[in-house]
Amino acid sequence: MHFTSLLLTTLLLAFAPLATGSKILVLVPFPAPSHWLWLEHFVQELLERGHQVTAISNFAAKERHPNYTEILIDPPFDIPYYFPVSDIFEAKYTSDLSNLLLYWNVGLTTTKFALENPNVQQFIEQDDSVFDLVISEQFYQEAFLMFAHKYRAPIVTIGEPHDLWF
Repeated sequence: MHFTSLLLTTLLLAFAPLATGSKILVLVPFPAPSHWLWLEHFVQELLERGHQVTAISNFAAKERHPNYTEILIDPPFDIPYYFPVSDIFEAKYTSDLSNLLLYWNVGLTTTKFALENPNVQQFIEQDDSVFDLVISEQFYQEAFLMFAHKYRAPIVTIGEPHDLWF
């Protein structure tokens, strides 16, 4: 009898998962496809490792996953209308201060747009969400750091290497 109990306990522990996935909030509010392109792969990797991911983004995921919830900023911010691509690329030929002011303005405008979006507003007003971690793209949208405070979770900011220029 004792041997059978020990055997069953050993088998149960052998097949039980050693770790459970975390509940992660991923914030990708910047409306440029190039930003979502690499962050989508990051989100996919989190999902493949068993985490539950909720993402705020301008872009819908290409593939559905049972552990994925998306909060779409819809309609997405029309960045070329407000900030023509030519203006952004020509800014690299001006001073660093001019570039910083341009990016700061882009960040403020897109942040305001995203936080006023009805889908995001509805998500913010939910009281039952719990997250173990918040991951936010760092691209002149510091207001999104408040999600770490709201959910009392640690925050990790990630960004592209060119974000280090300033």
